[in-house]
Amino acid sequence: MRYIIIILFFCFSATAIAQTFQFNGKVIDEKNGKPLVGVNLILEELKIGTSTDALGEFKFTKIPKGNYILVCSFIGHKNVKQTITIDKDQSIVIEMKEGTVNLAEVIVTGNPFASDPKEISQSTLTIANLEMQIKRGMNLGTTLNHQPGISMRSNGIATARPVIRGFSNNRILILENGLRMGDLSNSSDDHTVSGDGSSPEKIEVLRGPASLLYGNNALGGVVNIITESIPNYLPTGFDGNINLSSST
Repeated sequence: MRYIIIILFFCFSATAIAQTFQFNGKVIDEKNGKPLVGVNLILEELKIGTSTDALGEFKFTKIPKGNYILVCSFIGHKNVKQTITIDKDQSIVIEMKEGTVNLAEVIVTGNPFASDPKEISQSTLTIANLEMQIKRGMNLGTTLNHQPGISMRSNGIATARPVIRGFSNNRILILENGLRMGDLSNSSDDHTVSGDGSSPEKIEVLRGPASLLYGNNALGGVVNIITESIPNYLPTGFDGNINLSSST
């Protein structure tokens, strides 16, 4: 009796495994009824796919009985998602509508994590507070001189201008409170930067690829001079600063 049960069990299992069906069909354009060639079709649950031939026809073989979601995609047409019940050999016709398809953006980047360029770590430098008081010079060039990656270009102490990684003039963008200064120091060596170097409360220097977000004249870097010309607080009394400097 035991052997009979085992034999029947294997026969039933073989029958269940062998119970597969063929599923085919045709994909046409809804507007003109013409067959669509190269349509991609995927049965999501089984993770198998195929594409239509020159006649717009497709075929799936050896599909087990069950319910499946069929996804059809084709450039220039809207995606079609349809539930298919497989319990016998069958054939269907799928119509696809023309439509705009938003293709995924392809980013070519040296960043392996495909992060937003603005979020990539950049080389920055900030001089403020006590450091600003100690290193403050007569002008911007002398204040930033000898900082990492920064030197000074000068035809005299009065016309000093920063040089960042070998770039100067119109390759360095100098801002004051985030706005372009628009002076002549970027085009001529005998003109000084408009700021006198005594008023900044903080100086920010941005180097690297992120500086190009400010334009092509920021190839070497960006220097932002932050002052208190427009106070960001309400004073409660009288205050002020006295700065002494000298040069030869």
